[in-house]
Amino acid sequence: MRTSIALLTRTRLSGIATARSAQPVRMALQSHINQHISCQSNISSESRRQYSSRPSDQSIHHVRAKVTLATLRKLYKRGEPITMLTAHDFPTGTLVDKAGMDMTLVGDSLAMVALGYPSTSEITLDEMLHHCRAVARGTRSSFLVADMPFGTYETGAEQAINTAVRLMKEGKAEAVKLEGGKEMAPTIARLTQVGIPVLGHIGLTPQRQASLGGFKVQGKTAAKAKGIIEDAEALQEAGCFAIVLEAVPEPVATHVTNILNIPTIGIGAGVGCSGQVLVQQDMLGLYGRVPKFCKTYRSLADEIVGALKEYSADVKSGAFPAAEHCYSMPQEELNRFMRMIGQDEQEDDDKHVGSGSDSDSDSDSDSNDNLEAPPTHQNAPDYYDPIYFDSDEEDEPDADETNNESRHDDDGQDDDEKEYDIPAGLASGLNSNSTTTVSSNSHIADITMKLENSSMGESTKSTKKSNKNHATISDADLLYDPDEDDRDENWLIKKISANRPPGCRPEDIWTDAILSCPMCLTQLCFDCQQHEVYTHQFRAMFVEHCRVVETERLRFPNVPKKVNNSNNSKKANKSRSSLSASSQGSAAAENGEAQEFKPSVDDDQDAVYNPVVCEICNTKVALMDQDEVYHFFNIIPTAI
Repeated sequence: MRTSIALLTRTRLSGIATARSAQPVRMALQSHINQHISCQSNISSESRRQYSSRPSDQSIHHVRAKVTLATLRKLYKRGEPITMLTAHDFPTGTLVDKAGMDMTLVGDSLAMVALGYPSTSEITLDEMLHHCRAVARGTRSSFLVADMPFGTYETGAEQAINTAVRLMKEGKAEAVKLEGGKEMAPTIARLTQVGIPVLGHIGLTPQRQASLGGFKVQGKTAAKAKGIIEDAEALQEAGCFAIVLEAVPEPVATHVTNILNIPTIGIGAGVGCSGQVLVQQDMLGLYGRVPKFCKTYRSLADEIVGALKEYSADVKSGAFPAAEHCYSMPQEELNRFMRMIGQDEQEDDDKHVGSGSDSDSDSDSDSNDNLEAPPTHQNAPDYYDPIYFDSDEEDEPDADETNNESRHDDDGQDDDEKEYDIPAGLASGLNSNSTTTVSSNSHIADITMKLENSSMGESTKSTKKSNKNHATISDADLLYDPDEDDRDENWLIKKISANRPPGCRPEDIWTDAILSCPMCLTQLCFDCQQHEVYTHQFRAMFVEHCRVVETERLRFPNVPKKVNNSNNSKKANKSRSSLSASSQGSAAAENGEAQEFKPSVDDDQDAVYNPVVCEICNTKVALMDQDEVYHFFNIIPTAI
């Protein structure tokens, strides 16, 4: 009994001693594991193999502290400019956050630059939520703001609260932005009362561009500038943490910034604002022409297209994928696989041994048939389909055709017979040593009769059967290319849609006319809008072969607006057919007579224009206003 107790006591003491001695080992092991994990986290993302379906979290991890409203307030008090940029998906959101922007804006501009809509007003709340969630997944440090889409906050405070709550809960946004001045102050006040941070937006409000007459600079007159100041003060009083000033003259924006106690974020508002914001696609040069206020820091469109072309060329040439882009397998497994497929191929060969003679006889009969049949589509050039000309067997041949057939049966040739060489691409099915002789009358008769058969809907099979002894006449022989009209139409659509957002719907690609110089007939504009009142005038923003005379300025005095019921009916019935109303002006342009330009009514100030001339013949064709809109008046319009 004593021995058992002593043994048990020694065992327990030994276990305790062992546990105590193992504790330093455990600590050392844990330290080694922690050090290994730390070293692994310092490995660059380039040294790790990642997959497009599983983006690496390492690429979006930053040491920078999270930007909050308090951070933005500190930057404003220190006088440090606030940076803001748009993002529309996970990659762009990751890049904006990695670049160290203070604020990331999921703007409704994505409707045009990411979804291809013609305006920002068409995007829905569900679409905004989808893109906001994607940007949020790539944002770690930047302060995330989401635009409230058009039609989701205007009817009242309750609608605005519901929209904002969804953007913050489902879209993971930290604040919302809405457009409008003092008329939206009650709604903004209600949003801030329930704890939703609001970024205001005044000046040019893209969601209301239709009522503003387009994307135009706001606050260019003293009265309108005073209205912008009143809007800014009302939004500050309602509780906005900052205000976006878009397309506002620099002196006005600077004054607004000085009188407010909250930051202003400028976009086309000058350097006097507390910060700046741009659309990412514009500053990266992805869509060609950009607004005047935007600086293009890179022309990535050319680089991207160049890279895509290199990829296509590598695939076509077989240079990609190379050995370093392919996966291998163990040599032993490769040998086993080769033996397996070799055995399968041998079994397939054994199955076809018994039917080899039949195949040979079939191929011989096919080759004999090919010697008599006319050339097939594979022998013809790839840009047209061959047409076989001959009369149907059931048709009654006329006298000329009977004479032609009798001449074919004679060994000799009459004086009016000529030899026609069949093109090499069309004679592959005929005997290479034979010469085909066809009379000129028979040649024309064959063409005529084939055209008649085609119009009557004759089948290709019956036509081939009756045309075994006739040469094939192609569209090239007739000097006709059936695809030319389609190519011309595609070229025209490409010219019209060159300055439209990508993914634009076909029904949105239209123009009132194609404008040409009246002297040299050079095409000047493919995308224009006819004036509602002066139908011989056309407005456009994108032109070709035009030169602005910047040294000459024309000022038209302000003219009071007159009410004319006939003008309203013209505006309601505006379409491409309205070009007929400008026939008198077009006829004068074709005769070389300069048209009189009539400026649009401006209630605020006199209209100032620069002359625009054709850079080919130096003929004055248009005027350009201060908003860089071209007004064509001395042109030849062509309806499409």
